[in-house]
Amino acid sequence: MRTAICWILFGLALAGLCQPLVGVAAPLGMSYVRQLVAEKNISSVDELLSNLPAYYRSRFTLVFDSRSLQAASYENPRVILYGLNGTFILTFNGDAKHRDRGFDSIEMLEFDEPTKQFFLQELRFPQAPDLSSRAEFSEVNPEKCTGCHGKVPRPVWDTHPFWPGVYGELYQIRPPQPEEVGFESFLRHQSVHPRYRYLVGVESFAYRYRFNPSSKDKYDGVHVETPNAELTNLLSGLNAEGIAATVIRHEGFPTYKYALLASLSPSCADIDEFFPAELWPSVRKSHRAFSDRSDSVNQRQLESKKSRARQRLAADRFATESSIDKVQSLKEFRFIVEFALGLDTGDWTLALEKGTYDFTAPRSAADIIKRRMLDEVARSDPDVEELRVYESQTSNNKYCSYLLRQSRFALDQSKAR
Repeated sequence: MRTAICWILFGLALAGLCQPLVGVAAPLGMSYVRQLVAEKNISSVDELLSNLPAYYRSRFTLVFDSRSLQAASYENPRVILYGLNGTFILTFNGDAKHRDRGFDSIEMLEFDEPTKQFFLQELRFPQAPDLSSRAEFSEVNPEKCTGCHGKVPRPVWDTHPFWPGVYGELYQIRPPQPEEVGFESFLRHQSVHPRYRYLVGVESFAYRYRFNPSSKDKYDGVHVETPNAELTNLLSGLNAEGIAATVIRHEGFPTYKYALLASLSPSCADIDEFFPAELWPSVRKSHRAFSDRSDSVNQRQLESKKSRARQRLAADRFATESSIDKVQSLKEFRFIVEFALGLDTGDWTLALEKGTYDFTAPRSAADIIKRRMLDEVARSDPDVEELRVYESQTSNNKYCSYLLRQSRFALDQSKAR
C-alpha cells in the first residue's frame, strides 16, 4: 500500500500537481489572496496566477461571450477558476486591448461556510504612467458587483443543460464550427500566453469539451462530466445551502417549518391545505397567481437562453425539452416563503435572467434544502426524521399526513398567541 501511494505521489509530482497537495490545508479565499499579494509583493494579474496552487488552476471553464465587466472572445476567453469545490471563484481575461473591460482586474467570489453567504471583491492592478502597477482591493460587495449579483450576492451562471457563450455551451452536444475554430485559436497561443499558460491540464479540458459520450459510455460510467455542468452542480449546491440557512434563520421558521418541509416533497399534494381551513380561499387565490407568474417568467428565461445560444436549432430542442417544473423552480417552497415568511425569492436563482426561478441542476436544490431543514426540525421533533422513510409518491403517506397535522397545529398555536 505504501509503495502504491509513493508511486501516486511521484506521478502527481511529474504532472506538476504536487503543489496543490501541499497547499490544500490552507483554504483559498479572499484573505488567502490578500496575504499572498502582500507576502510576494505581487503587482500584476499574471504574477498572481503564477502563485496560485496548481490544483486550483486545473479546474476552470472558458467564456467566449461575456456579459460581465470582463471582456471575452473566442481567442481570448474569460477564465472562471473554481477549484475543487466551487467555494472560491476567481476570474480573469487575456486581451490587453480591453483594459477598460477588466484586463487589469481579478474578480473574486467566495462562499463563507459559517454564514452560508456569498461575498464579492475585485482586485485591480491599475497601470501608472511609468507603466508600474500595484494591487488595489475593493471593499467587499462593492456596488459595481452587486448591480449584477444582487444586494444579497449570488453567483451569476446559466442553468443546466446549456450555457450560451461558454465553450461547450450545449450539454454533451458537439460544438458548432465557430466554437471549434475559436477553441483551436485559443490553443495555438495558450502555452505561451502570459496568463493562459498557467492553466493546468488544458489538454484534458479540450478532451472534455469535445467529449460526446455514447450510450455505452454512459452505461459503463466512463464519461467525464463537462466543466460547465460540474460548475453548475457545485454552485447550485452552495446556493441551496445558503437558501436553507436564510429560511431557517427567519423568525417565522418555527411556525411554518412543517409546511415548508411539505412544500419540498412531491408526494405532499395540495400545499394550501397545510394552512388552517379559514385561510384556504385566500391562500389558494394567492397560490394560483404566484404559480402563473412563476411559469411565465421561467418560460421567458428559456426563450432568452435559446436566443443567446450559438447553436440555435439544438438550443431550440433543449428549450422545448427543458420545461421547468415545480420542483426545478422550487415553486411550492418559494410560495410558502413569500406568502408566510414575507421573504423575496426573486434573487435566489443563479440564472443570468433576473427575476426568474430556474434552479435546474444535476443535483436537486430541493433535496439539499430539504435535508438541511429536516436536520433542523429533527432537533426538536425526532419523529419527522423517522417518518421520512414513509415518504412516497402517494399523498396520503405517513410523512405527509404527519406534516399536515403538525403544520395546522403550529399555526393554530401561533394564532392563539
